Amino acid sequence: MDVEKLLKTVVDNNGIDKYDYCDGEQSSSSSDHPKDDGISLSHDALIKYNLQDEITKAYYDLRLFYSKLNFNKTPDQLTKDELKVVKKAH
Repeated sequence: MDVEKLLKTVVDNNGIDKYDYCDGEQSSSSSDHPKDDGISLSHDALIKYNLQDEITKAYYDLRLFYSKLNFNKTPDQLTKDELKVVKKAH
């Protein structure tokens, strides 16, 4: 299971086609806005899989895209105020 890809699909859905920074498929089974996502993950304790790393990577990639689109910068180049805007979006 590719958790990173699945998470990006859900978070970036743009169900109501209102957010120009979301590029999702507008699936009715996913959220309308990135902040409306409720995600519950479970896995077998015997499987060695670092879910937190996958989640962190997915959000970093979404924030990177947003940062480049709106500020023409990478997240590490953003001011504190710009970073707040990016985190609010995703």
